[in-house]
Amino acid sequence: MPASSTADREIVTERLINAPRELVFAAWTDPEQVVKWWGPDGFTSTIHEMDVRPGGLWRLVMHGPDGTDYPNRIVFVEIVKPELIVYDHVSTPRFRSTVTFAEEDGKTRLTMRGVFEDVKACEMAVKTFGAVEGGKQTLGRLAGFVEAGGVPPRRKIVLFMHASLDGFVAGAKGEMDWIHVDDEIFDYAGARTNEGDTALYGRVTYEMMEAYWPTAADQPNPSKHDVEHSRWYNRVNKVVLSRTMEGVSRANTRFIAGNLIAEMNALKATPGKDILIFGSPGAAHSLMAEDLIDGYWIFVNPLLLGEGVRLFDDVRRGQKLRLLESKALSSGVVCLHYERMRDR
Repeated sequence: MPASSTADREIVTERLINAPRELVFAAWTDPEQVVKWWGPDGFTSTIHEMDVRPGGLWRLVMHGPDGTDYPNRIVFVEIVKPELIVYDHVSTPRFRSTVTFAEEDGKTRLTMRGVFEDVKACEMAVKTFGAVEGGKQTLGRLAGFVEAGGVPPRRKIVLFMHASLDGFVAGAKGEMDWIHVDDEIFDYAGARTNEGDTALYGRVTYEMMEAYWPTAADQPNPSKHDVEHSRWYNRVNKVVLSRTMEGVSRANTRFIAGNLIAEMNALKATPGKDILIFGSPGAAHSLMAEDLIDGYWIFVNPLLLGEGVRLFDDVRRGQKLRLLESKALSSGVVCLHYERMRDR
């Protein structure tokens, strides 16, 4: 094999890790896990920001065992879950790192290739910062962390809600006949819905769902959306926030009457995928008031209601959001996808 044209300014570190690729990738991209293993032996890290998406910024300070602090500034270039991470280390020394995750019989071969801007920068990394041995130790710490089970990432509560342009989710009498839905919206939202395994509702919305979705696929000439969402609804676990339904027993359904913060944090800590809340403005407002919602998919309809039930109500403290995606649909509806930014 011919030598790489960048061989004189690159460092390659590789390790076979006895853990599934998805677990290793999660440990590399979840800030709560990264701080458990990042850096050579004896180092700790403080992450100030870690936005894992193309163009996203990662700011951290590595604390050496002798008390020296090493600020790092990184910009993500490419993310392909769970196969690839490419990022630019834009603080000195400057380099681009390409991290690949290859599956090998249930294990993960992780290869980290750093290409420096010039030979001098590479020599600085090796001689001043001990980059070769430091890379080996870092991957050793990662291997030890994930092979011991790692820290499963907390589940997220994600709100799906239609809203008018002036910020209402229902009219003054609760009417929602203004909401636009079509196959394009169903397909777009459905792709995201399938990533969740738990549905969260308020009582009113839950009773509406129960009246239709369990048998929607069995009706004459059901639509594609009816079939797909009915199957999803019957498969997932359901959580209902209701004081009046406490004690009711239904399959795959749990009713929560109080202790909202404790109950939701306990639910987030259980294994599983995202927890999706559909509509349910009263329940959503209760969750917002306690800062329990981690993501928002807001479908902004092109009309003004003037009055009604507000999208955001009883937000008791400032909450920073990060826009992940905006998509204008052919109907004029615009989907805004935000995530809650939290201090690490």
